Amino acid sequence: FGYDQGVFGGLITNPDFLDTFGHPGTGFLGIIVSIYNIGCLIDCGLNFVFGARFGRRQAIWIAMCCIIVGAILQTSAFSVAQLMIGRIITGMGVGIDTSTVPTYQAELCKADRRGRLVTTEVQLAFRFVLTFARFYSLALVSLWHISSTMVDGPFAWSFPIACQTIFALIIIILIIGLPETPRWLIQQGRVDEAVEVMSKVFDAPPTDAFIVAEKEAILNAVAIESSSPFMWSKLFHRDPLQTGWRVFLACLVLFMNQWAGINVIVFYAPTVLETNIGLARSDLESVDRILPYCKFNYFMLCFGASLNAIPWCYSAEILPLSVRAQGTSLAVMNNWLWVFVIVMVTPTMIANITWKAYFVFMACNFAFVPMIYFLFPETKGLSLEEIDYLFLKEDRLSLEDAHRQGNSTNDSLNNNKMEDTAQVGMVENI
Repeated sequence: FGYDQGVFGGLITNPDFLDTFGHPGTGFLGIIVSIYNIGCLIDCGLNFVFGARFGRRQAIWIAMCCIIVGAILQTSAFSVAQLMIGRIITGMGVGIDTSTVPTYQAELCKADRRGRLVTTEVQLAFRFVLTFARFYSLALVSLWHISSTMVDGPFAWSFPIACQTIFALIIIILIIGLPETPRWLIQQGRVDEAVEVMSKVFDAPPTDAFIVAEKEAILNAVAIESSSPFMWSKLFHRDPLQTGWRVFLACLVLFMNQWAGINVIVFYAPTVLETNIGLARSDLESVDRILPYCKFNYFMLCFGASLNAIPWCYSAEILPLSVRAQGTSLAVMNNWLWVFVIVMVTPTMIANITWKAYFVFMACNFAFVPMIYFLFPETKGLSLEEIDYLFLKEDRLSLEDAHRQGNSTNDSLNNNKMEDTAQVGMVENI
């Protein structure tokens, strides 16, 4: 996720790339780059079929296969049509990946560890962007200087595209040793396998009280879902839990994620640096000319430590359980739709209004500040059940009251579990 976006933006100014594909105009170039996101959008919706029928684990495997096929088509492309088809297929793989992995993570870990995993994701995102910035700086200074002698021709742009198959192959190998999620196994009626997976993942015997309670909770949840088939209209209901409003907020936070302006840099940094700032390749050796490039990297670092990961977590956790999977999918589809729009129009914006294009994204960021303050409730320290109390139309609770209500509910559930465990122990002793 992110490799094709990052690497392709550095290739569209390569002379051999432009010669091979007929020097596309700014509008057409925007379509070539952004059509990757159409593939992402399509398979976010189709992932319901893959996820429900094949499971989370095999869905990830299918995603990696799509990425490999798409990368091969792009690497061997000598026509725009083949390049665009390859980008769509690669995008389809990323679409399945981005809508499956968060669900896989949530269904395979304890509730008290989800926050820690999200925090880790934010830190990894920060470090990835930092590493990318350093690598990109070195690449611009060194590889471009020797491109005319050592890496000239199709190899200069096809090899970076082909490298993404390495990461996909690594994931395919690693996924062999990963289990399927207990929830999906129970949905398929494979309860014994689900218990075995939970026993291995949580390092506890099948008779452990936690394993028994988790199994019963999943069985009850699956039974409730089976008794009331999902309808897409539920995403827009104006019910006491404000489901429609919460789905809107999930889409809005990912809308903000894109209109912050990050993908203008990720996809078109070389174009902007050369065309708008006048930064030639040899100018990177000059300290005064490298300052604008450092500002680009600073923006990427700040984005990587905040908006790169937090909206993906927030959009899922504010949704009620009954529409969480479908609402998350809709929010992610909304994300990829805006990526497509931004990436498609950016070359035209840069060509017509040059550096003033950044005023559009600057204005959006200013507008987002009051929207975040007034529209989005704080969810720090709240369980998924406690978040529901923040949105109740009647008897809506404050953050502190939601904590107290959630704690009392959890205490009641824990007491019930202890009573059930005691009864199970009595039966076993008999």
